[in-house]
This record gives sequence, structure tokens and C-alpha cells, in this order.
Amino acid sequence: MNESNNHMTILIINSEPSGVEFVEPIIKILTDTGIKFEVIEYTNIPKNLDSYAGIIISGSPMGDDIVYKHLPYYQWIRDSFKPILGICHGHQLIGAIYGADLIRNKQSEEGEHVINIEEPDPFFSGYEGSVKVKQQHKNSISLPDEFKLLASSIRCRVQAMVHQLKPIYTVQFHAENNPEMILNFIEIVRQAVTE
Repeated sequence: MNESNNHMTILIINSEPSGVEFVEPIIKILTDTGIKFEVIEYTNIPKNLDSYAGIIISGSPMGDDIVYKHLPYYQWIRDSFKPILGICHGHQLIGAIYGADLIRNKQSEEGEHVINIEEPDPFFSGYEGSVKVKQQHKNSISLPDEFKLLASSIRCRVQAMVHQLKPIYTVQFHAENNPEMILNFIEIVRQAVTE
């Protein structure tokens, strides 16, 4: 196990009302690489998150129109400077917190689709140009003012984005199916811990 892994714990927030479909791949990636983590249901997020080096917010089943219902559990994100990765539902949730419009049923995607990387970023380290990813969403978001666009697709413009001042990353696609991206985020967390 990498020595630096001992000094950081990742919080995985399970956004699924019942089930672990989108959390299990993240658990496997972190377990296989010796990263310490805890899994907490979205309704049980502790008020004090100081013990976590980074946070991953999972997806939720397609068709669950729960972004606005979940918003009260995540208002702390606005004041956080921790590295955060929001995946699918987590992407839409963070977007809504920062003022994005929720676009319903107009940019839906399911199955494998190609996204185009618009701007180099440590999150996409090892990738160039375009990459095939798994999609499973009906809704999408507009780009919030405080964020920079990192990736898009033909059907859905905001596939990946990062806050302009904080290490808050979000992806519309299911990055848990691209282990290298999760590990790139862990490296972003590690860099933040050592700064």
C-alpha cells in the first residue's frame, strides 16, 4: 500500500435511495488500490467532514427525478474547499447548487457514447481527444457560471466540468466504469492533501 494512502480517507456518498449499483465499482477501485474509504448514505452525511480528504457523490438510478429533493442534504458543498467528484446525479446536483438549469429529457443518453475532451485537465490525465464512456441519464444541466467545461458530447454539452477556483469536478457519465478517471481524481485529492 502506498504510504500516502494511509493519511487520507475518501468519503463515498451513496445517492441511491435503495441499492449500491453505482457505489460498488467505486468501492472495488479504491479497495484494489489500497485507498481508505467510507460509504455513507446521502441522508446521513455528517456535519463535520474534516476527517475526509476527498468526497465522491455517486449516481442514482435513471429516471429518478430527485435532484431538487436531494439539494437540502448538500448545501455544505458551496462552503467546501475539499476535492469533490460528482457522478451523474452528483453532477446534476452540484450543478443545481451552483445555479445550473436542469434540462429534462432533451439530452438523454444510454449505453456507450463518445465524449470529447475540450480542455486538458488532471482529471483526464492519460486521455486525449475523445473517450468512450457509459451513459445512463435522462436529465442534464447547463454550465454554471463558476465552472469551466472540460468535456462534451454531440447530444449533451456538459459532460464534465470543474469549478474555476476549487477542486470540484463533476461528470454526467458514469466515471466509475473508467477506473483511470477515479484514480486521477484520487491523485487530485492526494495533491490537495500535500499542498
